[in-house]
Amino acid sequence: MLLLYALATTWPSLRLRWFDQAAIAYVVLVMVYSAVPWLLGSHQTITAVAAAAREFVLPVEAYALGRLAYLAGVDLKFIFKAFVAASAVIAATAVLEYFVLPITFWSSTLDLVSFERVVQGIPGAQTLWDISLWATMERGRAHILAQ
Repeated sequence: MLLLYALATTWPSLRLRWFDQAAIAYVVLVMVYSAVPWLLGSHQTITAVAAAAREFVLPVEAYALGRLAYLAGVDLKFIFKAFVAASAVIAATAVLEYFVLPITFWSSTLDLVSFERVVQGIPGAQTLWDISLWATMERGRAHILAQ
């Protein structure tokens, strides 16, 4: 609410660039996208809808904080260089893991269907579709819908 108040009181003096307008349009799109199912009769509470929408709006919040810091005169060069360096290290680590770790590691840790079947004890799960059915319906009827 404070952000909306600040935006409303300073709107005439703001000089928005195209990327600022794009961020605002993205937030509006997320709000519309989140509200439509709720308005059409979804049984989700407004807090659940707002929490889900906020997950998508987090990058815009980070952008807005960076933009405010820049406009306030903060030097962001060091932060930007640190972010790029950390991203490069993470990307290099991911590529190294891809080439160094054996294929059995990837097939055993990323196989969600096998995990559900063996660890969670759902022997009927053969695909992700089966897992979603077994999770939302009782076991007696799920095999009918899976076909």
